[in-house]
Amino acid sequence: MPLDNFLGSGTARDVSASSSFHHQQHQHQHQHEPSTLLPHLYGIPPAPGTSTAPSVVVFSGGSAFNSVASQMQTLTTRITHILPVSDDGGSTAEIVRVLGGPAVGDIRSRCLRLSDESDAESRAVKRLLAHRLSSDSSTVARAEWYSIVEGDHDLWTDVSDPYKHTIRAFLVHFQANILRHSSEKFNFRNGSVGNFFFAGARIFFRSLEAAIFMFSRVARIPDGSEVLPAILTEDRITLGAEIDLLHHHPDHLHGAREDEHHPNRDRDRDGRLNPKGAIFAHDNTVPAQAKRLLIRGQNAISHPSAVACPRAGPVRADKDGDQDPPLPGIVRRILYLSSEATSSLYPVDVDNAKDREQQQQQQQEQQEQQQFMTYTERGGRVVVVGSQSGEVRPHANPRALERLECADAIVYGMGSLYTSIIASLVLDGIGEAIAARNGTTECEKILVLNASHDRETSYIGRDGNVVNMKASEIVQAVCSALNRRHAGNGRALSFSVGDYVTTLVVPRGGGIEVDREQVLALGVKRMVEVDTVVVKKNASSSSSSSSSSSSSSNAKDKVVYAPDALVDAIGEVIAKKVSTMVPTPSLN
Repeated sequence: MPLDNFLGSGTARDVSASSSFHHQQHQHQHQHEPSTLLPHLYGIPPAPGTSTAPSVVVFSGGSAFNSVASQMQTLTTRITHILPVSDDGGSTAEIVRVLGGPAVGDIRSRCLRLSDESDAESRAVKRLLAHRLSSDSSTVARAEWYSIVEGDHDLWTDVSDPYKHTIRAFLVHFQANILRHSSEKFNFRNGSVGNFFFAGARIFFRSLEAAIFMFSRVARIPDGSEVLPAILTEDRITLGAEIDLLHHHPDHLHGAREDEHHPNRDRDRDGRLNPKGAIFAHDNTVPAQAKRLLIRGQNAISHPSAVACPRAGPVRADKDGDQDPPLPGIVRRILYLSSEATSSLYPVDVDNAKDREQQQQQQQEQQEQQQFMTYTERGGRVVVVGSQSGEVRPHANPRALERLECADAIVYGMGSLYTSIIASLVLDGIGEAIAARNGTTECEKILVLNASHDRETSYIGRDGNVVNMKASEIVQAVCSALNRRHAGNGRALSFSVGDYVTTLVVPRGGGIEVDREQVLALGVKRMVEVDTVVVKKNASSSSSSSSSSSSSSNAKDKVVYAPDALVDAIGEVIAKKVSTMVPTPSLN
């Protein structure tokens, strides 16, 4: 709802030690116009040449925050969504396998969520771009795809000829590029038409940003709302996680690299990998003396049961089920890797690591010119580190840094902690830009705590039991990532928690333990509790044509944020901050 309705909202409760919100009950309206007059609520006249709508930057992945992404547009007309391009699951994995390039699945998902639905044609375009091909078999999916690309499918109903010709042009271009790669047979099973359109546009323009622009226009995303890739690149981006092992037991070392001789081993009828049957490391074992593992690939980190198999085809991660085990240890850091290495999970030698790091630091800096290879591409710079792990050092999208410089609020949204949120925060430049927004230029920095645990916030502890991270540990993980704590080579920062997080939003009745005193002791100024709702089993996926019986059987009732309540809470925090600030210049 508009920010002028936030005063008196009864949906959120400040539980910090220093302040509290005073609410009056009111009835929520269902239709709202975006507010552009927030400063006037407090008698602050707009400065010449400035926009009165607050500017908000959101870091998130492509799934969890989607539940409130469209409602956020009722707060302000200026929202920037920054998403990672490292997704390697589902149809994205198949596109990257055959055609290369960055992953577009999360960006496509957010663009669709923000798209217009005001008339029959806009709804038809959204339905077409949101469609997934059959999950029954690759043969059925291919036939369905041909029907779509040839313009005969029922999905084209209500799409006018100009729109149809534009969309089909990029689908045809995607198909032509698939055919050019005759040595790689593309598997259309479970494929996303929106991803295919995105890939076709990116290849045609040779620019991810141009593809996002085209997709935004076709999907009619409102002016002022923008979706930015965290990294500007035309290359494949691979995420990695260094895991410190606290306990050694074979049952806990679930990897995600399958036996090359048995590509369908331990998979269910939908091609999902049984984590206990997964094969990892080159010799199919992790040495007992291993103290650290490097997990390669976003799906291997977050959803190893959904790691793609070339023979079985693309597999969608079951994000509502519980078939993925906890991480085998605590995450030390998230990093980016070159695409040449083949192992998805392998041990890292850390004997006397601290001593060795200190001894080698100067030597590494002296050899930096020889060890690093730098290249520039469309404003983005990636430094390739010559090391066993194949680590690369991507720099953040310059436009993302520009948006952070003028933001009235920065929101770390719900989502997978390491692969959705921290994947963007570890990039060079992000921590510096956020920490700089202090003092006279301070903006609100809001961390939204997930309503429940997933694989990324649970790990095997020293005694072999599952450890669930507390709220304070999640806050520290976010700040450690922004400080690039274990990056080395002089890249680490030393800013405090308060420089990165000013407000923690927590779900009422959520599954993550909120250790309030510890959170406030870290330097977080306030905590806001928000209403939740219970989503019944299969309620969110029963209508999806790609839902499988295995995911249905594992889905459970879950607690999630009430979307209106969460948006109201974020709006209240922003309103309190913006009331003391002069409007910032618009970059739009």
